[in-house]
Amino acid sequence: SYHYYNNLGTELKGSGTISRTNAGKLWIDTTNPDLSVTLTRKSLGNLFLFGNPMMSHIDIRQFLAKNKNVSSVLVYDKSQKEYVTISNGASTSSTSSITQIAPMEAVFLQTGSSAPLLAVELSDAMLVQGNSVSRTAAAPNQLRLTATSRGHSASCVVVPSSAASDDYDAREDATLLVGSEEGSGVAVYTVAGGKALSIQRMNQSGRIPVGFYLKEEGNVTLSFDPQGDAWRGWNLVDQQTGKRYPLDSETNLGTVKSGAGRFYLERTGN
Repeated sequence: SYHYYNNLGTELKGSGTISRTNAGKLWIDTTNPDLSVTLTRKSLGNLFLFGNPMMSHIDIRQFLAKNKNVSSVLVYDKSQKEYVTISNGASTSSTSSITQIAPMEAVFLQTGSSAPLLAVELSDAMLVQGNSVSRTAAAPNQLRLTATSRGHSASCVVVPSSAASDDYDAREDATLLVGSEEGSGVAVYTVAGGKALSIQRMNQSGRIPVGFYLKEEGNVTLSFDPQGDAWRGWNLVDQQTGKRYPLDSETNLGTVKSGAGRFYLERTGN
């Protein structure tokens, strides 16, 4: 079951339940080891967006061998800052070491002809132990906040954009999801429009409330990972102690309770 909380960390009335039929089962099925996925385009074309739904890496060569209707896989190589096209014959890059699709990683599948649908077959034979590092690029000028408490960590992200709203917008912001099965017992979030957010896009806001969810009151360490120059001149402010922390180091906040109102990010200059 799961419960709802407001931005102060107070549990609200109402809860929901999730079916636990085949609890713990991800995909393995000894009676039917293959999985078929159909990808759909809104118009005819030969590029289809595909995300690895498995908790294991997919070997691209094995994937292509199983799916003869896919001519090549386009994977973004962060180190090369370009897409690498991998086919049964070869790779377009002589220096890229990409051979796998990581769990939840998105790639493009290219077909030989235009079509509105693409059926993809997945099998346990193509699932391998990962040898790749994360290729997910950080958004330009984003700020990642990572809270650590009792040996567990969680993060949230703020991304400035001239096209974004400073208020909550469901089309561009992601609300924080905390269920009763949350294993880590810690979460950090920002607040906009009364919503606790794990991803927030903002425009010209000069003050951003920061909150925490903790199963138990305890010591919290907060680290910052600012990208670019957008966060120059910003500080984390603790209203309880009056302390201000620059966003360039790991900070021990001392004992923290669940909720928002004590901490906020503030732009003080450039």
